Amino acid sequence: MKKIFKEVYLLLYYTLVAMVNFLPDSQFGNKIRGSVYKLFIRKAGQNLQISKSVNILNPRNIEIGDNVYIGFGSWINAMGNIKIDDEVIVGPYVCISSGNHTKINGSFRFGEHSKSPVKIGKGCWLAAHVVLLAGSNIPEGSCVAAGGVGRIEEEESSIFGGVPAKKILK
Repeated sequence: MKKIFKEVYLLLYYTLVAMVNFLPDSQFGNKIRGSVYKLFIRKAGQNLQISKSVNILNPRNIEIGDNVYIGFGSWINAMGNIKIDDEVIVGPYVCISSGNHTKINGSFRFGEHSKSPVKIGKGCWLAAHVVLLAGSNIPEGSCVAAGGVGRIEEEESSIFGGVPAKKILK
């Protein structure tokens, strides 16, 4: 019975997401998409705006604050927990994952998934094409420059960039 409920839940989720994806990429469309995603996200604040072609996996493991924008084509996999604080901008084509692959018998194909939470502090900006890996902790007011890739674990507000992402400006 639990498996049937999960399948019906996923069918409803992906059907509604597909329907609102036809709305224009405008403030109106983004707010409507945000309202639909809020039905499935564990906790979401006011004024959640989600652009077109965003893919959120495991929305029940995500907490999102007020006034958050998630840009076009972003991919968020909340295998573990993801917390996005207030006033965060997630640029286009950003990937955020709280899970990772492990190796078994020399292959990643059948290894277990490891999980580690991701936290993005208040007022952060993840620019275009950023990839945040499991265990990242982005301090309040920080920016991850376009194309930055890595696991960022810092305590003070900074600008991060590069591959792997590191502090480039305080």
